[in-house]
Amino acid sequence: MDILFDSKKVKTVVFDVDGTMYDKYTEYNPGMGTVADAQDYFRFNAYNMIKNLNWDPDIVAKRLVFCYKRFCGQRAWLKREVSEIDFWLKDEYSGLLKKYKRNGKIFVEEFNLGDKNFLHNKMFRHINFSHILRPREELDNVLTYLNSLGLRIGILTTEVYETIQGVFDAMDIQISFFKMETGDDFPILCSENIKDCKPGAEGFERLKDIYLNNGESSQNILYVGDNFIKDIEPSLKSGLQAVHITQNHFPGEDSYITLAGEKHHYVQIKKIDDLLNFF
Repeated sequence: MDILFDSKKVKTVVFDVDGTMYDKYTEYNPGMGTVADAQDYFRFNAYNMIKNLNWDPDIVAKRLVFCYKRFCGQRAWLKREVSEIDFWLKDEYSGLLKKYKRNGKIFVEEFNLGDKNFLHNKMFRHINFSHILRPREELDNVLTYLNSLGLRIGILTTEVYETIQGVFDAMDIQISFFKMETGDDFPILCSENIKDCKPGAEGFERLKDIYLNNGESSQNILYVGDNFIKDIEPSLKSGLQAVHITQNHFPGEDSYITLAGEKHHYVQIKKIDDLLNFF
């Protein structure tokens, strides 16, 4: 049995943030580096300093954040810092990421850290997104149009709430735009109110608790993300519909994964405004 992608069923659209609402590899402000550069600066250097220099993780975080805050406003600094990281180190870390699936789990498993959000809590939250990002007209058009159709719009992210605030401030987006009755202190689903972060099922199951009314099904929720393992596969496993933003396929291309003998179809697009082709 095929479970087909059907945008006519969609009543709620939920977005990932990092890599979905912006391209983390695009330099939006010339000379200031990319979001990926900032993340690489912290994760590669932290891994190296803890493993090979035997530094205390908290001291590593404070040192890297201090240097970042001091120099991040200088043009070309971030790209230069990342380019000088040894290739072998990047390759070793990438191998661990394939093994553990999450950046946070690398630090938990390799260094016995108790904080699965070590990178996010100690370092990523200090990224100055106002230097890196800018308002995106295409994203604003997508959100405005979906809202005009009466669709509910939400966020499910592995980032900490402070990071999302920084991203949205830089892109001139109001968090209040996203309609989510989470029942806790945070108006979106983020690391603070999801214990088992993506690709765990908890966040996707919470979406059904938040949005589905009597008579509605999980197919009424569409999840949009850029990472197949963390976004697309787990959302389909939870019964949601999915759109994968990826440069590897043509806009609108249909694909599927097989779960329990059923083909769950999803759509692959190249950029976020291609989403409007389905509504």
